[in-house]
Amino acid sequence: MAKAISSDSGHQSSLYHKATAFVYAQLGLGIVYSDAYEDLSQSLIGSPIEFTPQFSVGAHYLLNKNWSIDGEAIFHHISNAGIKDRNVGVNAS
Repeated sequence: MAKAISSDSGHQSSLYHKATAFVYAQLGLGIVYSDAYEDLSQSLIGSPIEFTPQFSVGAHYLLNKNWSIDGEAIFHHISNAGIKDRNVGVNAS
């Protein structure tokens, strides 16, 4: 089983904001250390250091002081940015 340690940082920007609703976009970038690259039967993770850029958009609608409706779509990528030859990477959404 692979082990990993990661750290992410990001920025959220409000695209629309009213008292009961807001729409936002987020950008983020992280770095992860994993030993998954040692498993040569896979080609997705090719180095111990991988980068994790991500982007998301979402909305929050306040129904009352206790309830809200929230939705978010995110794109997340993991790769070593070409540092090593084995660099297929992983995309998730």
